Amino acid sequence: MIDDLRTVMWKERKSLFRQPGSRLRMLLTVAVPIVYFGIVGPLQAGETFATGPDPWFIATVLPLLTVIMIAPDSFAGERERKTLRTLLASRLPDSAILWAKVGFSILLATGMMTFTLLVAVVVANIFIDTGGLVLIESGRLAYMFAVSLLLSTTTAGAAVLISLRAQTVQQAQQMLAATFFLVPTVLGPIVLLFSDEDFRPIEAIFKRLGTPAGRFGLILGLTILACLLLTLARRSFQRNKLTS
Repeated sequence: MIDDLRTVMWKERKSLFRQPGSRLRMLLTVAVPIVYFGIVGPLQAGETFATGPDPWFIATVLPLLTVIMIAPDSFAGERERKTLRTLLASRLPDSAILWAKVGFSILLATGMMTFTLLVAVVVANIFIDTGGLVLIESGRLAYMFAVSLLLSTTTAGAAVLISLRAQTVQQAQQMLAATFFLVPTVLGPIVLLFSDEDFRPIEAIFKRLGTPAGRFGLILGLTILACLLLTLARRSFQRNKLTS
């Protein structure tokens, strides 16, 4: 099983650079977030970087964008390149194909987040004079990594589920982006409309998430959602339907 997973992941890695313009696209996908989140963000935040919201942007927004860029290619890309039938005709088990594609996106997102966060901490310590080391508190860091991993898993599960049915990668990316960004886009103006000096819903939500109960609720909610999406993806992965 492990060898099968490695085989599919190796194929996924190769597929990233086979398409026309893929190397430039991947370079921009990696370089731009690192420059913005890892260099510009810490310099703008200054002394408050370690305790401010910037690390949370790296831990949440960056993995989300990475998975949205990579995961829709999992099956829709195979369909576009006319390689899906060949893959499904192989002796690789269904579980290896599906979980390797999901895991590949999660590994990339987690690796991207970890590297960018490391760059940000290094930049903060080099260019920000605080009289000591700029470090993120260990408990907060562990919570960020847990949320980041669960968010990546949730997004990857949704992306693969959509990619199983999408005809093109672009269609899958558009559907996935709409799924994750449409709700905040619609609710944002509504929340701001009902906000005033005495009641700020967004601030209240973030304060609640900072409590032990809020942290537990967020972790539990993301875990349930991730398990649900992965289960739906596993049930939707049927070779007979995909080959037809």
